[in-house]
Amino acid sequence: MVTARTITNKYIIPIAFLSFANSLYGADWQIQPRVGIEEVFSDNVELTEFGDESSLVSLFTPGVNASFQTQRSSFVVDYGLTQAIYTHDGDLNDDYHDLLAEGRVSLDIDGLFAVGSASIRNVAANDARNSLADQVSGDTAQYQTYQLGLEYFVENSRYNIIASTNMSISEADDNIGEREGFDTNIETSNGSSARYVFWQGSANYSDYENNTREGNFHRIDAKVGYITNFRLNPFIRFYDEDTSGNVNNSGIQGTSSIGAGLRWLPTEHLFIDLSYNWVDEDEPAVGSVSEDQEDYLAAELEWRPSQRTRLSGKYYQRFFGDAYEFSFRHRTKRLTSSIRYTEKIDVFDRQELAPTNIIDIWCLAGSEISPENCVFAPDDDFDLSDYTFAGFTAEFELVDSNTFSLAESLTVSTSLRLPRSTITLTATHTDRTNLDFGDEDEYETLRFNYDRQITRLTNFIVDLSYRRNALNSNDDALIQQVDYYRVYRLGLDKQLNRTLEFSSYIQHLNRSSNRLGYSYEENRIGAQLVKRF
Repeated sequence: MVTARTITNKYIIPIAFLSFANSLYGADWQIQPRVGIEEVFSDNVELTEFGDESSLVSLFTPGVNASFQTQRSSFVVDYGLTQAIYTHDGDLNDDYHDLLAEGRVSLDIDGLFAVGSASIRNVAANDARNSLADQVSGDTAQYQTYQLGLEYFVENSRYNIIASTNMSISEADDNIGEREGFDTNIETSNGSSARYVFWQGSANYSDYENNTREGNFHRIDAKVGYITNFRLNPFIRFYDEDTSGNVNNSGIQGTSSIGAGLRWLPTEHLFIDLSYNWVDEDEPAVGSVSEDQEDYLAAELEWRPSQRTRLSGKYYQRFFGDAYEFSFRHRTKRLTSSIRYTEKIDVFDRQELAPTNIIDIWCLAGSEISPENCVFAPDDDFDLSDYTFAGFTAEFELVDSNTFSLAESLTVSTSLRLPRSTITLTATHTDRTNLDFGDEDEYETLRFNYDRQITRLTNFIVDLSYRRNALNSNDDALIQQVDYYRVYRLGLDKQLNRTLEFSSYIQHLNRSSNRLGYSYEENRIGAQLVKRF
């Protein structure tokens, strides 16, 4: 059922964002239209394990980039339209839209900004079927997000404040992952001139709804302490978080605690906090996710030896048990490295996959597992004397996530800049847990990129990537789906003149899966010509 609020908010943010951009009309805009054409040959365009289908895919890609910037405001927008035409099946021909727009205006109050953004992306329609879906494979969904809000930033010797509040609307053409609402975040700390009292705190509140479902989440982490003449400063700590709304959150128990601790400052740029925290209520665990609420030790470290290096880490307890935060960044003239670990609560995302159509597979004894040699879910009258049990299979369907989820993400990245080359290595690992049912999905990626400037106008690119998806990783092995994607790509980019660009590539994709029909290989050859005006 569509409510009056949904109808109103569906249009108010896009209209307000357009009005925000229109306020800059008549200013000194930089506008650059473009038009491109790309030809891609695929020897397995339908990405099937049996019966490969080759196709030449033509992509017509007009677009425009526009930007504006003054001392008080900035705005940039990039829009592209892609028309895909397939030689093997004209019914697959389709149009795709891509949009990225951001705007920022300084208001009369120092440090206060009005901000807005809009995006249209083509994302995988179902990560279980194809996690690398793109405009050539065609199995994508259009996902739109519009945001409008305020940001406040103040940094001086007395105090530091970073705050933001944003209204947002997300829509998808398959109606999965849609939501509307707002979120508010604030971080504050004392300035360098503090002599008696120091403080450090963060808080966030989010309120989102999807049709008749609503999910709210709040979190507060605050410290207030006394500055002594020694390098040990006592403080008190308060922590509180909880969820509410009519989503499925029966397995979530909020937590609240208050603690006392000491801050040690061994150097001017390093502090270490240690505190003992008493939980307000000692209650048993709820469901399969929440842990027993018990008193706990918490620790935090922050080190900033220079502008090029920063290290921070944190350990404490949340309703699901041990919680960690970690961030490291170091930059030299040629090398930039970073490590980041986060734990984030979300609701109404596009990551909920539910197993459906679980069936048993029987194959001829001693034969290769293939549709010709196997039967699926045979009835009681079928003679299985010549067959052996090969296992189960199931399809995962993308469904609405009407519950809170926890994403634990680790990202490691390093980039080396040489005189004519750039080498980048990135690794990620994400565990997503449904906080009501306890279902877990794991996502791992590893990517290597080498960009070599052969001549002043020509670049040679090597791009190697690996991805592992383990869906329902904590379930029975027969229900799990584990996919491995390996992509090897060589590319050549050449600037023909000031407004004309040419690029080409060859690519090999290898996917292996424990699901019958989901293992395949694909080879692509592509060439693109882009004219800018």
